[in-house]
Amino acid sequence: MNELMWSLFGPMDWQDALFSTFMLLGIALFSVLAARAEARMWHAIGRFNGERRALQRRITLGKSRLY
Repeated sequence: MNELMWSLFGPMDWQDALFSTFMLLGIALFSVLAARAEARMWHAIGRFNGERRALQRRITLGKSRLY
């Protein structure tokens, strides 16, 4: 176990650097795709940019002034 820990902090060879680069690129690509999917989801349910919440707030304020 001690040998494994010391090898993590040793010099990196080209295979480790290549693997790390591909993993970071994969994480970045996944993050972009997840953000785009979330934006599509919010747009599909009609709550894009908080428009629906702002409308509900205006309705609530309007009703409170009627009573």
